[in-house]
Formats: sequence, structure tokens, C-alpha cells
Amino acid sequence: MIGTPLSALRRWRALRHWSRGDPQRPRLDCRGHANSIVLGPGVRLCNSRVVIRGNGNRLSVGGDCVIIGTIELYGDGNTITIGERTSLFEVFLAAHGGRTIRIGSDCAVGVGTDIRTSDSHPIMDAAGRRRNPDRDVEIGDRVWLPRHANVLRGARIGADSVIGVGAVVTGTIPPGSLAAGVPARVIADGISWRP
Repeated sequence: MIGTPLSALRRWRALRHWSRGDPQRPRLDCRGHANSIVLGPGVRLCNSRVVIRGNGNRLSVGGDCVIIGTIELYGDGNTITIGERTSLFEVFLAAHGGRTIRIGSDCAVGVGTDIRTSDSHPIMDAAGRRRNPDRDVEIGDRVWLPRHANVLRGARIGADSVIGVGAVVTGTIPPGSLAAGVPARVIADGISWRP
């Protein structure tokens, strides 16, 4: 490891710690037609599970990513895109209802974090209209989501942001923000961090 950049060393240690068993044997459970999975060079899926139910779904992972956790695409026309050098540790990603999750490059997503486009169960009003429709989720580059953060349908997190432990993001967090709480609110701006 002599001469290895610090960020690569951290990723190697994290991968070594989390990849119990055979990291090269992710579980894939796919039912439907015209679904695609595109993995960039150097992607590591360690103890991961990918579940696809429906047609025309797409999972795209940029190069040098480390992913540990569960990824679900339910329904038709869902997309999950993960940028290069992003690390996700024991996460749950769920795209339902023809929606999109976009996670930028150089992000770090911690243990127990959920990112989802849906509440999974529709809530109807007295007139029979759905009150909680599925919505896209957008996470910019270099975002840090620590342990047990929840990023829910319709959330938008700008680049270079940090979200507090256990926060629930339901709205828009501007770039360069520190946000915390339930629901997450900006508590500082003009911040940055480096993976």
C-alpha cells in the first residue's frame, strides 16, 4: 500500500471490513423484461442484493464504487444511477413507480441509510386521490450521508453537503450545506468535506 492515496487506503480498509464472505458473489433476483445493469470498471458489490421486478428498469454504477446493501427496482421504468467512486455501506435503495434515484460521484453513504422514491404504500384521500405519489430523488456530488439517514421521495441534496446522523431529508438541501434533524433543516452553509 506504499504510495497509495489516503482516500484509496480508506476505501480498501472499509471494503476489507465489510466484505465478509465472497464479495464477488452479489445476489441478483430479476423478474421482467428489458431490464439492464451496467457496472463500471472496479465496482465492488460486497454482500449485496439487487432485486428487480418489472420491465425496462436500469441500474447504472460508475467505476470504482463500493456497494454493500440492498437495491430494489419495483415496477416499470425505474432508474438508479450511482456516480464514480461512491461508497455505500449497508444501505437500502428503492426506486418504485417509474421513478429515478441519482447519486453523484465521490459520495459516502453510511450504515442503515435508506434512500427511496416511494412510501411503498399509497395513502388515499376521501376522493380516492393518492396523497403520497412516488417522486424522484437527487443527491449531488461529494455528499456525505452518515449512519441512519433517510432520504425520502422528492428529496434533493446539493453537492458538497453533509447530512446529520439520523436525519430525515424530505425537501431540498442547497449545495454546501450541513443539515440535520427530522425533518432535516440547514444548520450551516458554506461547508465542504473530502472523502
